[in-house]
Amino acid sequence: MYRLYTTELPQPLWWSIRKSLAAIQQHNTRAGYPRFAFKEAPLTFRDFPGEHFRMPMVPLTLRAGGPAQSGNEQERRPLAEQWAKIESALTADYEDIELREQARHRPVYFHTLSVMAAGAAMVRISGGWQTRKMSDEGQASVDGVLQALKDPAFFDSLVKPGDWDEAKAALSYYRRSDGLESSNSDYLSRVAGIVTSDAVSIRHLAVAGSSISAWNRFSAPDAGGNQRPLADIPIGVPGDRIERPMRVDKIIPMEGKYGMNHLTLFQDRETGARLTWLNSGQQSFYEGDTYNIRGTVKEHETREAGVQTNLTRVSTPDLRPHQKIREVAAGKLDLDKLDLSDVAGWFRGGSVDCRDVRGRTPLMLLSELRSTIEHELVDEAIEFLVDGGADVSLCPSLVRPEGPMQNTPSMSVPSP
Repeated sequence: MYRLYTTELPQPLWWSIRKSLAAIQQHNTRAGYPRFAFKEAPLTFRDFPGEHFRMPMVPLTLRAGGPAQSGNEQERRPLAEQWAKIESALTADYEDIELREQARHRPVYFHTLSVMAAGAAMVRISGGWQTRKMSDEGQASVDGVLQALKDPAFFDSLVKPGDWDEAKAALSYYRRSDGLESSNSDYLSRVAGIVTSDAVSIRHLAVAGSSISAWNRFSAPDAGGNQRPLADIPIGVPGDRIERPMRVDKIIPMEGKYGMNHLTLFQDRETGARLTWLNSGQQSFYEGDTYNIRGTVKEHETREAGVQTNLTRVSTPDLRPHQKIREVAAGKLDLDKLDLSDVAGWFRGGSVDCRDVRGRTPLMLLSELRSTIEHELVDEAIEFLVDGGADVSLCPSLVRPEGPMQNTPSMSVPSP
């Protein structure tokens, strides 16, 4: 009663067929028939001109048949109907146009370079990769990437030639083992394991899309992100109050006895030394950025990775402007009682382009404030930041009062 089938099936269809085959096989086994036999070859991919998704195909050799005549008739009849659909699928001659519609309806895999190019576009537009946690009110970056990959017209409006160039450079880096060995980053190695394949599963879309942001932070040339090797040296002595430029390598959430804690891993930019800070409060830093960190040396500790300096009472003047602007937005600071010298004082000892935990710079926060509050001091503060060298490309929706940026393109994602 069994027949040998040699075919190539779309992977989603094969997944659904396997469930039905298991039920038929269970029925036949009880009736004394031998078990089905099948062999799957490695996946192949069907590509479609102008599309960024790929249809995964399963080359398959299958020895199977319909449900045995013996046994419960009420059980056999629905199984027979299932087998008729299975046999139809196994003998069908799939055309590209049909496969394209299946892939568009349920995309499972995408071209790796297309994913990275769309990720580069989202980073360019948003000023960084926006996770779902960071985008409480806006769109997470991975949603924009998925939308672009499923809609070629939207993809073409979103992704620019520079995004393709950046994606190619990043992919070349991930495929070089020497670059990963010097990065000292388990996360970067995980990203590389996903993007070095020609196809990216939808399950790994967020990681692959964020690969550009990770590359910028750890490895991109001339981006301030080159990471020197970690050094096994202590910083200061216990009780010392230190102030040094440090890079936030990783923020690790940890469940504590009284709630959620965060372990922040720093690297000293001058020496390469490891430093850590464990706190139970709200997190403020943006992974990959460098801050002027003030903290008290708690202890030195030797672990498998080497010597590290543990800090307590950590703060930074770089995030003072963000706090002040949010106080203005919340009505806690009265703009009528402030002047430009007060605003300039917020930035004393800090950076005009420093990002908070959600990836926002002071210029981005002021531009949002300007849309809700009309006040001369807000315009003056924006002018102060732009004249001070703030990166306007992170906030292209901003329009200066004098009009030099009147023709700047909108920061919002283009509509499909």
